[in-house]
Amino acid sequence: MLDSHSRESRVGILPPGSLPGADPVDEQDRFDPHRISSRTPYCCSCQNYESEVTMRIVLLGAPGSGKGTQTDAIIARYGVTTVATGDLLRAEVAAGTELGLRAKPHMDAGNLVPFDIVLGMIEHGLQTLAKTNPKGFMMDGFPRDLAQAEALDEILDRISQPLDLVLFFEVDYEEIVKRLLGRGRADDNEATIRNRLRVFEEKTAPLIEYYTRKGLLRNIKGTGTVEEIGQRVQAVLDEIA
Repeated sequence: MLDSHSRESRVGILPPGSLPGADPVDEQDRFDPHRISSRTPYCCSCQNYESEVTMRIVLLGAPGSGKGTQTDAIIARYGVTTVATGDLLRAEVAAGTELGLRAKPHMDAGNLVPFDIVLGMIEHGLQTLAKTNPKGFMMDGFPRDLAQAEALDEILDRISQPLDLVLFFEVDYEEIVKRLLGRGRADDNEATIRNRLRVFEEKTAPLIEYYTRKGLLRNIKGTGTVEEIGQRVQAVLDEIA
């Protein structure tokens, strides 16, 4: 998460697959061809998608809200590319770009990657995406707090790619606790789960008000079957597709 005082991001400073501050349920920090990197952009020109409209969306939801489960269906229907900050960081480092060279010492040392570097990678990635996938993008895992949201808005203004919608997956916290405890993972004890929810409430929940004021937020009821939730997502996105 962004520390607005230090202006640094905790995203992407650990080895692949373990992003600090990330939720192990919703975090999808594995390389995926539908995720953008600055050197290996995903192009949808050879794919057949139901929607011909560009959309730029952000997914919000507490750990265990199920938003990550819906990403594949959104990609399949609308052809958007998932923008993953962890992938962007590792791609820049692997490619030896200026930003990657600046980030690598911090990542190797296990320190926070300076926020300006992370923002630079996001802007570079989104600029690349605008040229390679006209379908648009979906951000899941960023922004995580108000400072990140404001910085993202500045980037999108500069590249003339404003957000269309922000989907908030709304699930009662007690339901999330029950959901995660039911998975039986060793790291999913109740104290740990409630701490993740507390962090979400403090850092990310204010984004709900922020995007509501901008007229971008749409609530998605995150209970029911995966198919039922998917139908709700589709109903909302079809309004702009």
